[in-house]
Amino acid sequence: MGLRWREFDLANFLATLVLMGTGALFLWSVSERPDLAGAGAEYAYRDTLSGQLKWIVAGLCTYTVALRIPSARWSSLAYPAYAAAVAVLAAVLVMGSTLNGARRWFSFGSLTVQPSEFAKPVLVLALARLLMFARGGGGKDLARAFALAGLPIVLI
Repeated sequence: MGLRWREFDLANFLATLVLMGTGALFLWSVSERPDLAGAGAEYAYRDTLSGQLKWIVAGLCTYTVALRIPSARWSSLAYPAYAAAVAVLAAVLVMGSTLNGARRWFSFGSLTVQPSEFAKPVLVLALARLLMFARGGGGKDLARAFALAGLPIVLI
């Protein structure tokens, strides 16, 4: 199973690269601040830029892997992934770590994970699946979409 080039959206990919590059450029532009060098802020900005570049590489790798998965498979995973995301969001309210006055993370040693970040793309998949099979596009379909989105929103 190779990359599905017929489904590859070049314009979307290029727009994503531009946004990633713009974000990295903004972080680079604040990384050399002589007025803040004495306060130790320069080091923090450099860490932020290098962290952003690592996430860009990780995102592009994830994008490449995701592109290899057929659309029908994504569709079949939508509801189970949604159920898992909702369960994890509920679990973080009970077992999560409190950081900066909010209980939004799971902590595993020095690693912290914010389940809401995983819930975002899962919600998009579930909404796409729901609306893909919507009949007529009336108020019932809109109500179902709001209900589907509402549960994770309330939990977050």
